[in-house]
Amino acid sequence: MHLCPGANTFSRVRWKCNEMVLLEFHRRVAEPFHILQIMHSLTRCAPSHPEYMPRSQVENTFALTFEASVDVFGDVRTVELVPGGSQTPVTASNREEYVQQYVNHLLNSSIAAQFTPFCAGFRLLCDGPAMSLFRPEELEQLVCGLPHLDMYALEDHTTYDGDLTKDSDCVKWLWETVHSMSVDEKKRFLSFVTGNDRVPIGGLGKLKFTIQGNGPDTDRLPTAHTCFNTLLLPAYSSPERVREKLLTAIENARGFGMK
Repeated sequence: MHLCPGANTFSRVRWKCNEMVLLEFHRRVAEPFHILQIMHSLTRCAPSHPEYMPRSQVENTFALTFEASVDVFGDVRTVELVPGGSQTPVTASNREEYVQQYVNHLLNSSIAAQFTPFCAGFRLLCDGPAMSLFRPEELEQLVCGLPHLDMYALEDHTTYDGDLTKDSDCVKWLWETVHSMSVDEKKRFLSFVTGNDRVPIGGLGKLKFTIQGNGPDTDRLPTAHTCFNTLLLPAYSSPERVREKLLTAIENARGFGMK
């Protein structure tokens, strides 16, 4: 059971910025055209390329026009990238424009209906002079946290309260259990004790985490004050009980109650 709710966080922010075009482009393009392969092939139009292709062969080899095909739930739809795109073949002289238009379609126009209201809502809540100070990857870290869960760093910077110390048996067994957890279980543990499964900027060593004694061995489960990043741990009598009780708690805790 959580005794105090953690703050809600965005699951992930897709920040539209030129610095992330290549990353987003690589991630998004699993399209029928396989545009990355096309981009590589189109460079063969340069005489310096080891597999140089004469400019006159580009149009016949690729047989492309200024269009993009999108699979929408099994329905393949074709969109013109420029006015009259269906009648405009890709040639050696316009291949760069084709790539630019394709990228613009994937990252901008194709998601404009979804991205525009999202962007407006995000800016309504978060916009301000400070936003210009962050690069996209820095903003992502602020919103989503760091991806690596270093529980050893968390252990090294944990403080203890009540009748517990780092040398208490139940504390040692607790950390043995935590370090043996899967990544998903570690995220659940972090969410259980802090209300958030994200790693703060600077890593888990920057998190103020406290383990507080909560009486002798008992059948009760561990509890947490998520507002204060505090785990209330009874002095369980064996490592098996620590593992059983902790895993039961983190696997069933949802907000204020048990599921």
